[in-house]
Amino acid sequence: MSKGTGDDLDAFIEDLGSDCIPAQWWFASAPMKAAIKRGTATGRNCGALLDSLVNHLLEEGTGAGFEYIRHVDCDFNGLPVTVGYVGRLTPGLRKDIFAMLDKVTWP
Repeated sequence: MSKGTGDDLDAFIEDLGSDCIPAQWWFASAPMKAAIKRGTATGRNCGALLDSLVNHLLEEGTGAGFEYIRHVDCDFNGLPVTVGYVGRLTPGLRKDIFAMLDKVTWP
């Protein structure tokens, strides 16, 4: 949801160009931005957990826990390359994940 800053952003721009950087969301009100931040889990632990869930889905193929999920591809020399996923967790799994992230500290 953010472009980020610093060395990571600079490296991304150097690799792919500034036209690949997502636009800002100026149209959102401050209360809307605050609501989205409250409802969004972030950080390395969250990323590791979501990566594990997506990998499990790809290995098992059941789709359990997701209302929907699809891959996001970018064109690389004429070939589609999956760079991430977009989707929605079921309400129950989302609640469990937020509870787990609040209580567990992973390395």
